[in-house]
Amino acid sequence: LPLAFSFTTSNRMASKQTTYEHQLIANDCTDYFDLYQSKCNQYDELMTATEKLEKAYAVLLNKKNKEILKLKDEVETLKEKLKARQENDDEYAKDKGSETSESQ
Repeated sequence: LPLAFSFTTSNRMASKQTTYEHQLIANDCTDYFDLYQSKCNQYDELMTATEKLEKAYAVLLNKKNKEILKLKDEVETLKEKLKARQENDDEYAKDKGSETSESQ
């Protein structure tokens, strides 16, 4: 009887120890899963923020490209006006030069 009692008590203690260890492992798993879930949520938030930034960047880039094209057009217009003015000034100078030589 004492041997059976000792064996049963030993089994109960081993069972309690195993249950305790299993509970610790389960708690660790829960903690790791919660940490994993938190990291997944952070990743999702970062990806959402990144997508928003990429869209905002694309909008700004498009706006700046339009401004650049507009400025290029303005520069071309100014170049054409300058060229026309220079041609006009050259003709005026020729006309003045011919008037001066004719009057002499």
